[in-house]
Amino acid sequence: MASPTAREGSGYSIAKSAGYQQVTGLINDHSVVADVGLVGGGLTATFKDLGTVSSYSSEAATFQPAPGSKHVSVLVSQGDIPGGVQVFCCNGRAVYQGREPDLVTMYHELIAETLKYRAGHGYLRQNPVLDSKTVIKIENEIRRFHGMIPRTGADHGQTVITVQGKAQ
Repeated sequence: MASPTAREGSGYSIAKSAGYQQVTGLINDHSVVADVGLVGGGLTATFKDLGTVSSYSSEAATFQPAPGSKHVSVLVSQGDIPGGVQVFCCNGRAVYQGREPDLVTMYHELIAETLKYRAGHGYLRQNPVLDSKTVIKIENEIRRFHGMIPRTGADHGQTVITVQGKAQ
């Protein structure tokens, strides 16, 4: 990771930004290992707990660690279109009129959705409502940084996917 510097002429220190603090917090937290993959559009990722994945039917997902593992699999589908992915939920119905940049989807999954698996945050797994609010609060940090409209979270799903073994 490059050394943080101020944005040209903004008087803003990247090192003090919430996003930078979140990313470095995850890197320095050894209670969880985030296996990250960007798939689709010819890209394939290999995960410790999931095996090799070349496509995914949704824009993104974070899979909880398999029993006895501290590897959290973070899977994000490549947008394959300028400006990012179209965000869907609710049986394939679009929830955004525009497109969400891939960086927001990646930040949402990598930083916000893995928090519940990090040391000291396991209580979020027991409270899906608080977890969802926390995830959206963290996503809105990156949105605010990039001058985007904040997300309310009303459309944020609470689906839990448990990985029982390796994919073949």
